[in-house]
Amino acid sequence: MPAGVGSIAAAFSGGVRPPAVQNVGCVLATLGIFAVVGAWLMVLQADRLAAWRPVPATVVSSDVIAVRGRKGGTSYRPVVVYTYQIAGRTYTSHAVTIITESRGWSWANGLIGRYPPGARTTAYVDPKNPASAYLVHELSFFPIVFVCIPLLFGGLVVLGIRRTTQQAALAAATPVPVLPAQGSAPPKAA
Repeated sequence: MPAGVGSIAAAFSGGVRPPAVQNVGCVLATLGIFAVVGAWLMVLQADRLAAWRPVPATVVSSDVIAVRGRKGGTSYRPVVVYTYQIAGRTYTSHAVTIITESRGWSWANGLIGRYPPGARTTAYVDPKNPASAYLVHELSFFPIVFVCIPLLFGGLVVLGIRRTTQQAALAAATPVPVLPAQGSAPPKAA
């Protein structure tokens, strides 16, 4: 058996994984962490959509702030300051979306356009902590991305491992004749 095929066959028969498969656990664990974070954010959103109660609110100010990323990129976050009352007490908040997120300028500017200063609107307030509220009562796609992309890449990794395993098993099971090098004599029969 040629050296390459023999080493793959020996690796699989001896229980040692080939180099291409050794770090798959780390890759899948990392992808799993992203998927769990995305699932947690989805549950958080669902809870806020279902449990947080609408109350009348008044917009005090609205603005867009630039958020600098670690690699120098810039995204934008809408900031709307608004007040609302719960049980006779006035609260002030600035959360706009159901989860804090930053995107492009047009998205952030479009959101603050919906909340001009002095406008009356609806805030959604946490019944357990009235100081927490948000304005936009819609799901964010961000957690879905955190779940779907790792699942897609994890599936591709698993398919790649299966293909590598199948190819190694096929190589180990298929006898490959050893041909003499050019210019050398053929092996003598015993």
